[in-house]
Amino acid sequence: MEQAMMNKMPDAAGVVPVRRALVSVWEKAGLQTFAATLAELGIEMVATGGTADTLRQSGISVTTIESLTGYPAILDGRVKTLHPAIFGAILARDEPAHQSQLVGMGIAPVDLVVVNLYPFESRGVDASMAEAMELIDIGGVSLLRAAAKNWARVAVVCDPGQYERVADELRRTRGVSPEMRRQLAADAFARTAAYDAVITGYFNASANVRFPDRLTLSWRKVQQTRYGENPHQAATRLGLRSRLGVWRRRRGQPSSRRGDGGGHRGYLYRSGHRAGVQSGSPSSAAKERESQVVGSGAPGVQRGPGDQEPPWGFVGPRGRSGRSRHG
Repeated sequence: MEQAMMNKMPDAAGVVPVRRALVSVWEKAGLQTFAATLAELGIEMVATGGTADTLRQSGISVTTIESLTGYPAILDGRVKTLHPAIFGAILARDEPAHQSQLVGMGIAPVDLVVVNLYPFESRGVDASMAEAMELIDIGGVSLLRAAAKNWARVAVVCDPGQYERVADELRRTRGVSPEMRRQLAADAFARTAAYDAVITGYFNASANVRFPDRLTLSWRKVQQTRYGENPHQAATRLGLRSRLGVWRRRRGQPSSRRGDGGGHRGYLYRSGHRAGVQSGSPSSAAKERESQVVGSGAPGVQRGPGDQEPPWGFVGPRGRSGRSRHG
């Protein structure tokens, strides 16, 4: 095992070889094809119960989580992966102290984590409280966050839409580049943040809290536009879920008349901020239009003492003053 760990160090380009993957998914679409690629490349797979059954039915060899932890799934499946043999394998860094601890405990590192979450967004939001609680993923979220935190050594896949891209990378390099690992980590943290935002909304709705002290919104890119507020700026169109305390524009939804990914036309954007959706500093005229188009906050969200002006503007029904008609 010790020699195998030494052979796993990144190459000169920072590509970390993938020799062992942990797979635990609710949505099985595309799984067999992706797992078949892993098997062809000689990557060992460790899987939870339902995922292991699906892979075995496809003739793919897997190791069960239970065989590593020494414990079966307990509490009606609430606890399956929460064990040092699993999280130690994911969180260990490529440094002598960590690797020697793994060797001493007989734990082999995991290089790739493939997880998608219980479908709270599609099933939990309309369920009773008791039913919804069973659709809140704990182990899956923890696996994604652990792998994303240790992106320097571990690649994390949180969506079936990523399978093909990661499979192509593995076929080409037998590993995952640092650039892809970093982006996959960002995607994983975005996924868990969005997941938690919906769960938070469910609890607020169940408690009849319309305006919580902290409102978390989850936006998803709808369309890449060709330019922003001005032709030299970049922008993108984002969309929101409209349920559970998350709001969106109901009337006068901005759209590109040409349908070809045109300009800004009232989309949510950030300007003059390093991580923004739109880059560049808008002109004074653009800033004036911004007050009419996107405003500076969501309904019911107020800034406290010392809070900075929020860089995000929110698309919504606006009057001439730039204030929401909904107060």
